[in-house]
Amino acid sequence: MEGRAETISLGAAVDGVVKTVFVTEGQHVTEGTVLAVIGCDDLVAEIDQAKAEAESFRQSRIRILRGHRDEERAAAAQNAAAAQSVLNQTGQHLERIDGLYQKMQKTKDLFEQAKRDHEVAQANYKRSRDEQDLVEAEPLPEEKSSRRGCRSRREER
Repeated sequence: MEGRAETISLGAAVDGVVKTVFVTEGQHVTEGTVLAVIGCDDLVAEIDQAKAEAESFRQSRIRILRGHRDEERAAAAQNAAAAQSVLNQTGQHLERIDGLYQKMQKTKDLFEQAKRDHEVAQANYKRSRDEQDLVEAEPLPEEKSSRRGCRSRREER
C-alpha cells in the first residue's frame, strides 16, 4: 500500500481467504477504514465451540448450586420409605418366629431365614437412607468453587 510519504506494508492478524475487498486501486482511505474481509471459518468454529463450552459450564454450575431435581428427591424419599416398611415387616416377622423358636426348637430354619431377611432389610434401608441423604445434600464447597473458576475462565474470553 502506498502512503503519503512512503510505501506501507499491510498484514492481517489471522490467516484466511480474502472474501470481500471494499476499496479499489487508487481510492483514498483514512485510518480505520475496512479494506477487506478475510474469511476465517476455523476461528468461527473455535468461537462457536468456546460459546458452547461456556454454556455447558454455566448449566453445570446452575445444576450444582440448585442440587437434585424435586423428582429425584421424591423418588429417594419413596425408596427410603419403602425400605423402612420392609424393615418393619421383617422385624415383626422375626419377632414372631423368635417367639415360636423359643417355644419349639423345630423352627430353627424359619428363625434363621427370618433373621437373614431382617438383616438384608436393614442393609437395604440404610442404603436407601444414604442415597436420600446424598440427593438432599448441598453441593460440596469444592464443587461450587470449581464451577466459579469455570465461570471466571469463560468471562476472561
